[in-house]
Amino acid sequence: MFKRFKKQAATEEGEVPNSNQPAASKKKIKERAPRQMGGMKILRYLLWIFVAYLVCRGIASMVTGPKVIQQVNNYGSQIQEVPTGAKGFAAEFATEYFTWDSNYINGRSNRLAQFITSIDADAGLDAYSTKGQSDVLTAEVSDARWINKSLAEITVVVRRQIHLPKQESPESNSADLSLTPNPLDKDNSIIKTNMVVPVTVVGNKYVVQNYPRFIGEEEKATAPTVDLGQVVTDQTLIDSARKITTSALTAIFKNKSDELKYFYAEGSKPAATYQKVNYSFQKVETLTLRQAQNDAEGHYTVYATVSVKSASGENFKNDWILKVASKGSEMYVTSIGDSSIQ
Repeated sequence: MFKRFKKQAATEEGEVPNSNQPAASKKKIKERAPRQMGGMKILRYLLWIFVAYLVCRGIASMVTGPKVIQQVNNYGSQIQEVPTGAKGFAAEFATEYFTWDSNYINGRSNRLAQFITSIDADAGLDAYSTKGQSDVLTAEVSDARWINKSLAEITVVVRRQIHLPKQESPESNSADLSLTPNPLDKDNSIIKTNMVVPVTVVGNKYVVQNYPRFIGEEEKATAPTVDLGQVVTDQTLIDSARKITTSALTAIFKNKSDELKYFYAEGSKPAATYQKVNYSFQKVETLTLRQAQNDAEGHYTVYATVSVKSASGENFKNDWILKVASKGSEMYVTSIGDSSIQ
């Protein structure tokens, strides 16, 4: 009776008795429930963080506006300069190419062998018809550019002197064996040639595997018309300009920096050093004094042509530009060698 009462009381309190379910199983179910609720809270937190991130990103986009991304492919700046070694290789090749003596023509082929491959040993020269002697005076690189990743075309300017054998006089007969000098042995004996040398670059080694080609000289530039300023006609100023030009250039050519500083205006000073040259200043040949619009009051530019003499006695003309300033009856230098176009 008492047992029946306890079961009825338990039923009223909401407990469902189950004699088949062990106590340990009931305890296990109660412990799992909190862990499941904790996992849901973490998921909710992550979801809210993601939503907040999207909201902040949207606000930032509205504030900054749309971004325009421009990609510039500047291939020119990515191209490396032709190696100095390749330029020197081309200059050496050009020197050997234009050096020969028809009496020992095979020597040229032997020298060229270290430069070439895949072309004939004479590198395109018809050795059988070659006469006389050719000696290279100078070989200078004037241009170098890539054709592809491994081929560079290098332009070399070659100055050479040729000596051709004397020619038989057209008026001579079989009995007259007199010979006349070849005209190329005189004024035309020095020849300048612009030659493009195709140099194949393999790592740090170089080779010529195609014939070079000859090109014409580039046209000289046309000098632009520039307003150098108003010509000064005051003879007193011109005489002062000639005097200061003579004094300053004499000191420069004699490499007397201590004297040169006395000819400079206050606040100006000469260059730290002037390299000594083996020429002596002679005189001012012509002089033009100008005042540009941007020149301050009393400031002028001197354009002087002067004569100088070498140690071996040759006379030359030089052009010099000096900036000067007038102070009272004297004129002083503010700079030497500066162009008025600044």
